[in-house]
Amino acid sequence: QHTVKLFRRAYEFVVQTVSRGQSVLFVGTKKQAQDVIVEEATRAGQHYVTERWLGGTLTNFRTVKLSLDRMKLIEKMEEDGSLEKMSKKEALYVRREHTKLMRSLGGLKNMTNLPGVMFVIDPNKERIAVAEARKLEIPIIAITDTNCDQDIVDFVVPGNADAILAVKLFAGKIADACSLGRKLVREVSSGRVAADTVGGDDKKVIHVMSGGDGPRVEVAKPGRRAADPEASATPED
Repeated sequence: QHTVKLFRRAYEFVVQTVSRGQSVLFVGTKKQAQDVIVEEATRAGQHYVTERWLGGTLTNFRTVKLSLDRMKLIEKMEEDGSLEKMSKKEALYVRREHTKLMRSLGGLKNMTNLPGVMFVIDPNKERIAVAEARKLEIPIIAITDTNCDQDIVDFVVPGNADAILAVKLFAGKIADACSLGRKLVREVSSGRVAADTVGGDDKKVIHVMSGGDGPRVEVAKPGRRAADPEASATPED
Protein backbone atom coordinates (compact mmCIF):
# COMPACT_ATOMS: atom_id res chain seq x y z
CA GLN A 1 0.00 0.00 0.00
CA HIS A 2 2.85 2.41 0.76
CA THR A 3 4.48 1.55 -2.57
CA VAL A 4 1.24 2.23 -4.49
CA LYS A 5 0.81 5.60 -2.78
CA LEU A 6 4.39 6.76 -3.28
CA PHE A 7 4.67 5.43 -6.82
CA ARG A 8 1.57 7.35 -7.88
CA ARG A 9 3.27 10.59 -6.77
CA ALA A 10 6.33 9.70 -8.82
CA TYR A 11 4.19 8.72 -11.82
CA GLU A 12 2.33 12.03 -11.78
CA PHE A 13 5.58 13.97 -11.46
CA VAL A 14 7.02 12.22 -14.53
CA VAL A 15 3.90 13.02 -16.57
CA GLN A 16 4.13 16.70 -15.61
CA THR A 17 7.89 16.84 -16.27
CA VAL A 18 7.66 15.30 -19.74
CA SER A 19 4.59 17.40 -20.59
CA ARG A 20 6.78 20.49 -20.07
CA GLY A 21 9.15 19.25 -22.74
CA GLN A 22 11.81 17.88 -20.38
CA SER A 23 13.32 14.42 -20.56
CA VAL A 24 13.78 11.50 -18.18
CA LEU A 25 17.09 9.71 -17.65
CA PHE A 26 16.74 6.00 -16.79
CA VAL A 27 19.73 4.64 -14.83
CA GLY A 28 20.21 0.96 -14.05
CA THR A 29 23.65 -0.63 -14.31
CA LYS A 30 22.75 -3.82 -12.42
CA LYS A 31 22.99 -6.80 -14.73
CA GLN A 32 19.38 -7.81 -14.10
CA ALA A 33 18.16 -4.30 -14.90
CA GLN A 34 20.15 -3.47 -18.03
CA ASP A 35 17.98 -5.06 -20.73
CA VAL A 36 14.78 -3.84 -19.12
CA ILE A 37 16.03 -0.25 -18.83
CA VAL A 38 17.13 -0.19 -22.48
CA GLU A 39 13.78 -1.61 -23.64
CA GLU A 40 11.54 0.67 -21.58
CA ALA A 41 13.56 3.88 -22.01
CA THR A 42 13.69 3.30 -25.77
CA ARG A 43 9.95 2.62 -25.89
CA ALA A 44 9.32 5.90 -24.08
CA GLY A 45 11.75 7.85 -26.27
CA GLN A 46 13.93 8.74 -23.27
CA HIS A 47 17.62 8.45 -22.34
CA TYR A 48 19.35 5.71 -20.39
CA VAL A 49 22.61 4.55 -18.83
CA THR A 50 23.10 0.81 -18.30
CA GLU A 51 26.87 0.49 -18.40
CA ARG A 52 29.27 1.91 -15.83
CA TRP A 53 28.34 5.49 -14.94
CA LEU A 54 31.05 7.84 -16.21
CA GLY A 55 31.93 10.47 -13.64
CA GLY A 56 30.85 13.89 -14.87
CA THR A 57 28.10 12.60 -17.17
CA LEU A 58 25.83 15.30 -15.77
CA THR A 59 28.11 17.71 -13.92
CA ASN A 60 30.47 17.92 -16.90
CA PHE A 61 27.84 17.48 -19.59
CA ARG A 62 29.49 20.01 -21.89
CA THR A 63 32.45 17.65 -22.33
CA VAL A 64 30.20 14.61 -22.63
CA LYS A 65 28.28 16.38 -25.37
CA LEU A 66 31.51 16.67 -27.37
CA SER A 67 31.80 12.87 -27.22
CA LEU A 68 28.18 12.54 -28.34
CA ASP A 69 28.86 14.87 -31.26
CA ARG A 70 31.90 12.78 -32.17
CA MET A 71 29.80 9.63 -32.13
CA LYS A 72 27.23 11.20 -34.47
CA LEU A 73 30.01 12.43 -36.78
CA ILE A 74 31.41 8.91 -37.11
CA GLU A 75 27.94 7.59 -37.95
CA LYS A 76 27.59 10.26 -40.61
CA MET A 77 30.99 9.31 -42.02
CA GLU A 78 29.81 5.71 -42.21
CA GLU A 79 26.67 6.73 -44.08
CA ASP A 80 28.29 9.05 -46.61
CA GLY A 81 31.16 6.68 -47.34
CA SER A 82 33.91 8.80 -45.80
CA LEU A 83 35.25 5.81 -43.87
CA GLU A 84 35.68 3.85 -47.08
CA LYS A 85 38.11 6.50 -48.32
CA MET A 86 40.38 5.98 -45.29
CA SER A 87 43.03 3.34 -45.00
CA LYS A 88 41.89 0.07 -43.44
CA LYS A 89 43.90 0.83 -40.31
CA GLU A 90 42.38 4.30 -39.88
CA ALA A 91 38.84 3.07 -40.55
CA LEU A 92 39.29 0.24 -38.04
CA TYR A 93 40.46 2.71 -35.39
CA VAL A 94 37.48 5.00 -36.01
CA ARG A 95 35.00 2.12 -35.88
CA ARG A 96 36.50 0.89 -32.61
CA GLU A 97 36.17 4.42 -31.24
CA HIS A 98 32.51 4.43 -32.21
CA THR A 99 31.90 1.06 -30.56
CA LYS A 100 33.48 2.30 -27.34
CA LEU A 101 31.42 5.49 -27.38
CA MET A 102 28.22 3.55 -28.06
CA ARG A 103 28.90 1.20 -25.16
CA SER A 104 29.34 4.01 -22.65
CA LEU A 105 27.15 6.80 -24.07
CA GLY A 106 24.82 5.17 -26.59
CA GLY A 107 21.78 5.68 -24.38
CA LEU A 108 22.49 9.43 -24.22
CA LYS A 109 22.87 9.81 -27.97
CA ASN A 110 19.92 12.17 -28.38
CA MET A 111 20.27 14.04 -25.09
CA THR A 112 20.97 17.70 -25.86
CA ASN A 113 20.17 19.11 -22.42
CA LEU A 114 20.23 17.93 -18.83
CA PRO A 115 17.23 15.73 -17.94
CA GLY A 116 14.27 17.03 -15.97
CA VAL A 117 14.22 13.97 -13.72
CA MET A 118 16.33 10.87 -13.11
CA PHE A 119 14.79 7.42 -12.57
CA VAL A 120 17.17 5.10 -10.72
CA ILE A 121 17.17 1.41 -9.93
CA ASP A 122 18.88 1.14 -6.51
CA PRO A 123 20.42 4.48 -5.37
CA ASN A 124 23.13 2.55 -3.49
CA LYS A 125 24.44 1.02 -6.70
CA GLU A 126 24.09 4.32 -8.59
CA ARG A 127 25.46 6.57 -5.83
CA ILE A 128 27.72 8.55 -8.20
CA ALA A 129 24.82 9.27 -10.57
CA VAL A 130 22.62 10.23 -7.62
CA ALA A 131 25.31 12.55 -6.22
CA GLU A 132 25.63 14.36 -9.57
CA ALA A 133 21.87 14.76 -9.88
CA ARG A 134 21.63 16.14 -6.35
CA LYS A 135 24.44 18.60 -7.05
CA LEU A 136 22.54 19.90 -10.09
CA GLU A 137 19.19 19.76 -8.24
CA ILE A 138 17.73 17.27 -10.70
CA PRO A 139 14.80 15.43 -9.02
CA ILE A 140 15.44 11.74 -8.38
CA ILE A 141 12.94 8.90 -8.44
CA ALA A 142 14.45 5.70 -7.07
CA ILE A 143 13.41 2.13 -6.39
CA THR A 144 14.76 1.82 -2.86
CA ASP A 145 15.30 -1.45 -1.04
CA THR A 146 15.54 -1.66 2.74
CA ASN A 147 19.31 -1.04 2.67
CA CYS A 148 19.07 2.26 0.74
CA ASP A 149 19.36 5.79 2.11
CA GLN A 150 15.97 7.39 1.48
CA ASP A 151 17.16 10.88 2.43
CA ILE A 152 19.06 11.34 -0.83
CA VAL A 153 16.02 10.60 -3.01
CA ASP A 154 13.21 13.03 -3.85
CA PHE A 155 10.63 10.39 -4.76
CA VAL A 156 11.17 7.18 -2.81
CA VAL A 157 9.48 4.07 -4.18
CA PRO A 158 9.91 1.14 -1.75
CA GLY A 159 10.50 -2.00 -3.76
CA ASN A 160 12.76 -4.88 -4.70
CA ALA A 161 15.61 -3.41 -6.74
CA ASP A 162 17.10 -6.85 -7.48
CA ALA A 163 14.24 -8.87 -8.96
CA ILE A 164 13.89 -8.65 -12.74
CA LEU A 165 10.09 -8.75 -12.63
CA ALA A 166 9.94 -5.91 -10.09
CA VAL A 167 12.37 -3.79 -12.09
CA LYS A 168 10.36 -4.42 -15.26
CA LEU A 169 7.12 -3.44 -13.52
CA PHE A 170 8.45 -0.13 -12.18
CA ALA A 171 10.43 0.80 -15.29
CA GLY A 172 7.47 -0.07 -17.51
CA LYS A 173 5.12 2.20 -15.57
CA ILE A 174 7.62 5.09 -15.63
CA ALA A 175 7.88 4.58 -19.40
CA ASP A 176 4.08 4.73 -19.58
CA ALA A 177 4.17 8.03 -17.67
CA CYS A 178 6.67 9.40 -20.19
CA SER A 179 4.43 8.34 -23.08
CA LEU A 180 1.46 10.02 -21.42
CA GLY A 181 3.47 13.23 -20.97
CA ARG A 182 4.55 13.21 -24.61
CA LYS A 183 0.95 12.65 -25.68
CA LEU A 184 -0.06 15.70 -23.68
CA VAL A 185 2.65 17.75 -25.43
CA ARG A 186 1.25 16.71 -28.81
CA GLU A 187 -2.25 17.67 -27.70
CA VAL A 188 -0.99 21.09 -26.61
CA SER A 189 0.75 21.64 -29.95
CA SER A 190 -2.39 20.59 -31.84
CA GLY A 191 -4.57 22.92 -29.76
CA ARG A 192 -6.55 20.15 -28.07
CA VAL A 193 -5.25 21.28 -24.66
CA ALA A 194 -4.51 24.89 -23.69
CA ALA A 195 -0.81 25.76 -23.61
CA ASP A 196 -1.05 27.09 -20.07
CA THR A 197 -2.02 23.61 -18.86
CA VAL A 198 1.59 22.53 -18.44
CA GLY A 199 3.10 25.51 -16.65
CA GLY A 200 4.16 26.60 -13.19
CA ASP A 201 2.35 27.44 -9.97
CA ASP A 202 0.08 30.11 -11.47
CA LYS A 203 -1.12 27.84 -14.26
CA LYS A 204 -3.29 24.78 -14.45
CA VAL A 205 -2.25 21.60 -12.69
CA ILE A 206 -2.14 18.13 -14.20
CA HIS A 207 -3.36 15.22 -12.08
CA VAL A 208 -2.90 11.60 -13.10
CA MET A 209 -5.86 9.56 -11.98
CA SER A 210 -6.27 5.82 -11.72
CA GLY A 211 -9.22 3.99 -13.12
CA GLY A 212 -10.35 0.62 -14.34
CA ASP A 213 -9.16 1.36 -17.86
CA GLY A 214 -5.74 2.63 -16.80
CA PRO A 215 -4.31 6.05 -15.90
CA ARG A 216 -6.01 9.19 -17.17
CA VAL A 217 -5.18 12.88 -16.97
CA GLU A 218 -7.27 15.49 -15.20
CA VAL A 219 -6.52 19.17 -15.74
CA ALA A 220 -7.47 21.27 -12.72
CA LYS A 221 -7.57 25.06 -12.51
CA PRO A 222 -5.88 26.77 -9.52
CA GLY A 223 -8.23 26.97 -6.57
CA ARG A 224 -10.21 23.95 -7.68
CA ARG A 225 -9.81 20.92 -5.47
CA ALA A 226 -8.96 18.00 -7.68
CA ALA A 227 -10.00 14.50 -6.78
CA ASP A 228 -7.44 12.80 -4.56
CA PRO A 229 -5.43 10.47 -6.84
CA GLU A 230 -4.66 8.27 -3.85
CA ALA A 231 -8.28 7.81 -2.86
CA SER A 232 -8.95 5.36 -5.66
CA ALA A 233 -5.88 3.25 -4.97
CA THR A 234 -6.53 -0.44 -4.83
CA PRO A 235 -4.16 -3.40 -4.40
CA GLU A 236 -4.56 -4.09 -8.13
CA ASP A 237 -3.11 -0.62 -8.94
